[in-house]
Amino acid sequence: MKKSFFLLLVLGLVLVGCKDPNNNNGEEPEAPKANPKWVSTEITKKNALLEEFTGQGCGYCPDGHRRANLIEKANPGRFFPVNIHAGGYARPEMTCADATTIHDGFVVRGYPMGMVNRNDAGVVDRGAWSAYSNQEFQKDACVNMAAKGTLNKSTREFKVTVEMYYTIDAPAANNFLTVYLLEDSIWAAQSNGKTYNPDYWDDTRNAYCHMHVLRGTATDPWGVEITDTKKGSLVTKEITYTVPEKCGTQNIDLNHVHFIAFVCQEKKYNVLNVCNVEMQ
Repeated sequence: MKKSFFLLLVLGLVLVGCKDPNNNNGEEPEAPKANPKWVSTEITKKNALLEEFTGQGCGYCPDGHRRANLIEKANPGRFFPVNIHAGGYARPEMTCADATTIHDGFVVRGYPMGMVNRNDAGVVDRGAWSAYSNQEFQKDACVNMAAKGTLNKSTREFKVTVEMYYTIDAPAANNFLTVYLLEDSIWAAQSNGKTYNPDYWDDTRNAYCHMHVLRGTATDPWGVEITDTKKGSLVTKEITYTVPEKCGTQNIDLNHVHFIAFVCQEKKYNVLNVCNVEMQ
């Protein structure tokens, strides 16, 4: 009898010892939050996106390209210029449907003009780009970004994973992620290219070197929606896109393409941050 009582007592202690101390009232413990693979969780400063509206027939546009290149050189890894060929000075060889959509979504009163982080100033003259970019560089980013992608040159399939971590509550409940396809080193005509940006002109080719030209968007031009925008939220988006053979009348050279990603506070307006897509 004593032996049976002792065995029951030991069994009871074992069962009590196996109970999860964090499991109250029989409920399952809360699952730990996912950890980011690449993106920083520390508060950082914003990067700046410049969307420059330009065209091959625009005589002063090479000066806009030159100014944007100088800002980029002074702020490596923090300033992302995009040349959007659309509007009255654009030519068919450089213009794609997505570029026209972006151009027509804003009020563009002249060329070259551009937007810095699509802020409240809207589309501004090239003389203001540096000042507005410096203002953006001083601001805390509510969301950090990191992106990694692969490009299969045989199938032209691009895959990207974008990580976003909110260090501060976003100003709007829903944000929008856009991924741009850009191409460098496109040798083509450009009005006054030799005059206003001689470093990008080649007499042998009698042509101008066009850089960071928008060739398409891997998402909807106005982005894909993000609904989890509170402080501490980690958002991961995976996007697959087939790079088109052409933009306008020109072939797209996969050896010269790259991608950037950015998040807008709301559809079309106020870029919260922007990053390069690191190709693996």
